[in-house]
Amino acid sequence: MSIHFGPCFVLSLLYLLLTIAEGFQIARIIYYRHNLFSFQCGFLLLCFTWGIARWLFFLLVCIVESNAMSISYLYWLTFNLQFATFSLLVLFYAYVVNKHKSEAWRKRSLIVYVIVNVLFLCIMLALLVSLTLDQTSNALSELFPCCVGSMFLFLVLILAYYGWQVADQIRSSNLVTPLIPKGDSPLMIVIVTMIIVVLYVSRCIYDFISAFDSSLAISLGSYCASYDSSNILYCLVFVVWELTPTTLVLFLFWRIPKSPVTLGMKSTTVGPYNPVPQNVDTSGTSLSPSPYIFDNPLRYDSDTEEGTSNSMLFTPYPTSRVN
Repeated sequence: MSIHFGPCFVLSLLYLLLTIAEGFQIARIIYYRHNLFSFQCGFLLLCFTWGIARWLFFLLVCIVESNAMSISYLYWLTFNLQFATFSLLVLFYAYVVNKHKSEAWRKRSLIVYVIVNVLFLCIMLALLVSLTLDQTSNALSELFPCCVGSMFLFLVLILAYYGWQVADQIRSSNLVTPLIPKGDSPLMIVIVTMIIVVLYVSRCIYDFISAFDSSLAISLGSYCASYDSSNILYCLVFVVWELTPTTLVLFLFWRIPKSPVTLGMKSTTVGPYNPVPQNVDTSGTSLSPSPYIFDNPLRYDSDTEEGTSNSMLFTPYPTSRVN
């Protein structure tokens, strides 16, 4: 058994490094005994699973150097993991923008998230099973990039919409976010979102074009051994469209304090998981004129460590465990 130390091997190392960083963050969450049912932990777990799958794929390509069906399954299903990861970010934005909505609305949004991901997964599995039964069908092969392009077109439209809503709230209410290092501009999250939108738009365009022009389609079986320009270009595609967006969002979710969020206040509980400061009147509907943009009390990448926790305002509605 031989390993081709070409561009795909380098890609496998990059995915492995990213996966190690994600595993390190998950270990910190567990070690500091933070809430595991949070957006941050969910995003990291999905990223970790996606990174392992991509690392295994490129490693197998370097070893086997063939387009076996098992490798094809690993390649195409990983797109569903990436879609689930970034659609969770969309759900996070939806919760932020609609933070005054009821608990029932939040549960319905979560159900829609699950249904959409299961639907796209079933479509991809159906295509893969059909291709297994008829490996000579060119029409089936053209449907795969169409499916991936449709997934990310759907994702990018909703992400752009909620990214714009978040940007509008930042401009109108001077909101700040604890997702980025203290002192940075809250517009950083808007900039990162727009970069992701631009990258995924270009990805959708490529997927739809490659579906009708097979010469542009990626066939990694031949991109392992050498470092010529075409091989490097195809591998850079994965760096730009997969590693870059994930790394950017991982940066936004990086901060994890060493102790669970207590905010330095005594608290009571409204609902099963939402502690509220005793000096906050929950009978009204108005919030502070400058609340945190990610002001869910179960989020733990806040300013607790810097001693500025008194500026955090809890939301008066009960929250679900997936926050």
